[in-house]
Amino acid sequence: MPRSRHSTDSAARKSSTRVSCGTGRRLFRIGLSEKAVDAYKKALSTERKSILALRNLLELYVNSGAGEDLRRLVKKHEADIHGNTDACSCLG
Repeated sequence: MPRSRHSTDSAARKSSTRVSCGTGRRLFRIGLSEKAVDAYKKALSTERKSILALRNLLELYVNSGAGEDLRRLVKKHEADIHGNTDACSCLG
């Protein structure tokens, strides 16, 4: 039985989120932090937010000393952060 348009769209969004998050990790590993931030933000801008992207972006901001960016991210995604122990652990 063929997939419905809704399930196909949902699968595409989920795949796009995974790609953006994976791209962010690879970019960060090769020293392209700004591009990694963009990839993580792209993953977070989808309907189905990636908690992995959020955690990785939190960690990147904490480790790079990007205090203002960190504050904005925490304010914007406060409910998602406080609902996830891995994300909270990034904040110390």
